[in-house]
Amino acid sequence: MEWLYGYVTRICAMSALIMLMKMALPEGRIKSSAEKVMAVALLACIAEPLLLLMRGG
Repeated sequence: MEWLYGYVTRICAMSALIMLMKMALPEGRIKSSAEKVMAVALLACIAEPLLLLMRGG
């Protein structure tokens, strides 16, 4: 169960960092582009443990 705790912690940390970055960046094209990159990074962070579980290890 410790591995699950690690994955959940990583996803929560990533979500918190994304929230802080959204608040820190000024409005405009840079913020829009950064939000897209952060969304892909969060998706990868969420998908990694799911893919490992589906693979069986």
